[in-house]
Amino acid sequence: MTKGFYTLAILAAAFACGAALSPALAQEPAVQPLYLVYHPTAGLLDHGAYLIRGLAGAESSLLGQLGVGFKNLFQVGASFGMQNVLGYGSLELNDKIGLQARVRLIEESDAPALAIGFNSQGLGVYHEELERYDRKSVGFYVVVSKNWMFALGDISAHGGVSLSTERTDDDDPNLFVGADWTILKRLAFILDLDAALNDNARDSEFGQGGIYLDAGIRWFYGESLLMTLIFQDLTGNFGGSNRVGRAFEFAFINSF
Repeated sequence: MTKGFYTLAILAAAFACGAALSPALAQEPAVQPLYLVYHPTAGLLDHGAYLIRGLAGAESSLLGQLGVGFKNLFQVGASFGMQNVLGYGSLELNDKIGLQARVRLIEESDAPALAIGFNSQGLGVYHEELERYDRKSVGFYVVVSKNWMFALGDISAHGGVSLSTERTDDDDPNLFVGADWTILKRLAFILDLDAALNDNARDSEFGQGGIYLDAGIRWFYGESLLMTLIFQDLTGNFGGSNRVGRAFEFAFINSF
């Protein structure tokens, strides 16, 4: 299956989301997702809730994350990545532990929710000599989120500005936007676009001057478990690749 097929399928899902946005339908706040495919939203873990998250990706990589919510105002977390988890090669550990924090400054009403935060966890291998991951971490960010409830499911839209701490090769700020369409609280279609303004050198071994577009299909099992099939880099921006990457994520959310 080609990159074009994946892109067409995701665009068709996005078109269906747009068709659901009828002015005749109610526009009440829905439950905010905590994140898109990779980027954060203004959603927040409840007080005393915890998140255990694992991401299995290319080259037998594994990324684990733990997060905890406090006072319905902020959450903190930590993450750690490794490569060559399965197979015959030597296990490779990332040189850095990722740290996360998020504070919601404005609750959603008629206006979007607003949150600020920090996430030092990037994607892929951490290159010590270049002081960066394959795909840079979000770093410091401001994000807004708006949610609606419709007959065909819950729709959420998100957008933010970020400044990565991985600035040796490019210190520009970055932009990200995304959308989430959840049907009957069981199945979600996700789009996540990274403008890659801080990683747009065309001669780089990483980003090739374009954008990153990721997509996901997320399944909610019961009240606590969710699983996501991820299609990475639909635009083929990483390393000039024409291939679409695949990853699988599971997450468990519960309370102490």
